[in-house]
Amino acid sequence: MARPVLASLNAADARRIDALTLKHCADPSSYNELPQLRTLFSRGYLDELETILAEAAQRGDHRPTMVEVSIGWIDKTPVADAGFGRKVELGDAVLFAREETRRHPSSLADSTARAVFLQAKTARSVAQMRAPTVPVLPEAGSTARELALLSAWPTFDLYPAGAALKPLLKTVALPQRSAPPPYGWYVAAPGQTPDDPEAPWFSWWMAGAAERNRLCDVSFGDLMVAFLTADAPPNQATVVGETFRQRLRPKGEEADPEWSRLCNAVLDLASTKPAPGSMAGARRLQGISPVALEFVCNEGLRRRPDTVRQLCCLERAKAFLDVPPALDHPDPEERPMIAVMVTVTRYEEAEPPLEPRERPRRR
Repeated sequence: MARPVLASLNAADARRIDALTLKHCADPSSYNELPQLRTLFSRGYLDELETILAEAAQRGDHRPTMVEVSIGWIDKTPVADAGFGRKVELGDAVLFAREETRRHPSSLADSTARAVFLQAKTARSVAQMRAPTVPVLPEAGSTARELALLSAWPTFDLYPAGAALKPLLKTVALPQRSAPPPYGWYVAAPGQTPDDPEAPWFSWWMAGAAERNRLCDVSFGDLMVAFLTADAPPNQATVVGETFRQRLRPKGEEADPEWSRLCNAVLDLASTKPAPGSMAGARRLQGISPVALEFVCNEGLRRRPDTVRQLCCLERAKAFLDVPPALDHPDPEERPMIAVMVTVTRYEEAEPPLEPRERPRRR
């Protein structure tokens, strides 16, 4: 059984996340999907989400615990060549989560990680506004290819961008343990002002498993809680996301090697692609994304030792998602992918210091 990242989350936390999501996302300046996604993962939203998760992390666990929510981006969405005639994007966003146990800041004792891809859509037709169902938009072109990938995950080659000629990974074959699979979920928001936001848009962003005509009736709070607790949302059979094994981590629970290599490849893209200056937070980080900050400091990637030395001196850096114009590119393969990381770090009780050895007396 997959191990949760934050097992103490409950239904009350889901309702708090729902209320937070509605507060930040309702009455948007634009009803297009990508500006709305930007609002969902804005700095203010993530700060408040972090507070909810941090409070949950302290329940029943008296170890010192730190919760951080980081955000970055991949400058072009990774795409899969699954034999559909054209490559297809993995999603508009990817959520990563990990729980770490450390004896002290530089000693990692245990770790678990999870990931899920999110395909974002906005409901525009009268029928979809009343009852949003997957894939939300008419099933043609890229929308049809996205559903074919997320609902079945046939064997595919992974490319870093649509125009790339060389694949990052070849013959990725994810196990099919459930139908629909847990690896990707749809999230939908209203594409116009809803007559009654309470039904069916009570958390503004609503989710559904990747299955044709599946009702998007899972609130965003229930989606997040299910993802972090390694479970299915209420009244659902499909788990949100799957466990993967990170590189440079202690050997822990078993994780599928194919899913692990896919997640690590996408994580590498988020860790190495530079972020625009407009994405920096209070401290402007030049040429490196917030996700890169976290992973370079914690895992010691050797690609940029000079940058590592600079970044490790920073106390903390948080980014808000100020989306560059490329986010509205009409070709999905040319858009960035948003990458969000939830990290729960627990510190074990410090062991008592060893007694200093008594120096031998001189004779």
